[in-house]
Amino acid sequence: MVLSDEEFALVQRFADEAGMTVPWYLVQAAVNPVPASSNGSGDGKPWLSWPKRVAIRGELISATGSLDAVRLEQLTKACGNLNQIAHAANVTGTVAEDVLETNAELRELVEDLRERAERIEEYAREVTRR
Repeated sequence: MVLSDEEFALVQRFADEAGMTVPWYLVQAAVNPVPASSNGSGDGKPWLSWPKRVAIRGELISATGSLDAVRLEQLTKACGNLNQIAHAANVTGTVAEDVLETNAELRELVEDLRERAERIEEYAREVTRR
């Protein structure tokens, strides 16, 4: 089978979007076809091709890694500041009220980032489920 220039351009665009070469995209699309009812609407149109879903999964996993790196960097900075605060508290014998409030806010932020990272990881798993 020979593709027209327009068909090849479309396949090339899909391969580029999936971060693959055209031959590898065609192999992945052939080996992992999308069922006609995969979008749940029953209209016979596929949701996303397998190669695109794999590419999306990779992006989501990359985003999770970036989020974890930012979280670790910020926590490292916050821990350094907390050590300085603890040292000052040991010297003076008191801890300022706003320090306790800031600590509580930091804990909430860290928990929020953890939950977001877990949701992104779940989305990454869902996007490649069949």
